[in-house]
Amino acid sequence: MEIEFKTKNPKQLKAVECWLDQETEQLLYGGAKFGGKSYLGASLIFGDALIYPETRYFIARQQLTDLRKHTLSTIYEVFKNWGLKITEYAPFNGQDNVFNLANGSKVYLIDCKETPSDPMFERFGSMQMTRGWIEEGGEVAEAAKANLWLAVGRWKNEEYGLKKKLLITANPKKGWMKREFIDYWKTGTLPKSKKFVQAFATDNVHGDKNYIESLRQERDKVRRQRLWLGEWDYDEEQNSLITFDALTDAFTNTIVKDNRKYLIIDVARLGKDFTTFNFWDGLELYRIEKFEKQTITNTIQKAKDLAAAESIPYSDIMTRA
Repeated sequence: MEIEFKTKNPKQLKAVECWLDQETEQLLYGGAKFGGKSYLGASLIFGDALIYPETRYFIARQQLTDLRKHTLSTIYEVFKNWGLKITEYAPFNGQDNVFNLANGSKVYLIDCKETPSDPMFERFGSMQMTRGWIEEGGEVAEAAKANLWLAVGRWKNEEYGLKKKLLITANPKKGWMKREFIDYWKTGTLPKSKKFVQAFATDNVHGDKNYIESLRQERDKVRRQRLWLGEWDYDEEQNSLITFDALTDAFTNTIVKDNRKYLIIDVARLGKDFTTFNFWDGLELYRIEKFEKQTITNTIQKAKDLAAAESIPYSDIMTRA
């Protein structure tokens, strides 16, 4: 089967080239909001699934309910634009959250939400996938991404000569995406196996002009930088672990409901001692991470990333020297 990706968006076309080459393994697409991220992801994943029989793919997001609410409609739109009846070519099994294609291929919807029984996302280790797509990468923990990456390239890739590929679509978010892609991209040192395609709302020629204008006129400074300008270094005090928003959040936290978690950091900097991250669930110490010779900047970034992975609000973090 031949699938034609019809678009006038030059950034989407560039991403397709990366998906089809034999060099790129990990592709980060996005930046500003409304750049055609979901449509691109659905087209690439299902395009492969239709062309190569009996292959396997995943579409991952932190919450499975968000995939069902927001991504399914885009998948249906893609099939409609291809002139294919999705009920005939890729019927969806809502109970198992999988598309069972007529040619034997499968596309799984999976959630990346951390569970107490699997804080390191080891459940992804047994998956054997051809390729995959992480939707809204800013919501997904670094450990989840790492294990999802290990799952691709393990199912019929050699048979079809398919390079292992992981697509990540996202708006700007400080964390593992910025460290792994953006910081290297800005200095021109991004490895050839990784690509970043920056897209803006104005690249989406099919987009609603009124919505695009509302993004342009966004008055909140940080939201405008992230969602309109696609700026990964959006304004935030780089050397401040506890921001004003975190202090405000101290009285309105809804992240932790039943069991409250805390993070206590023993900072050692560049000496012989270790910088230690202690994770508490109530009065129970359940996890310890140690790092040697850490600068303050690195410690702050690790604290933010680990806190996000453990769903710990900044207001429940304490440091000691």
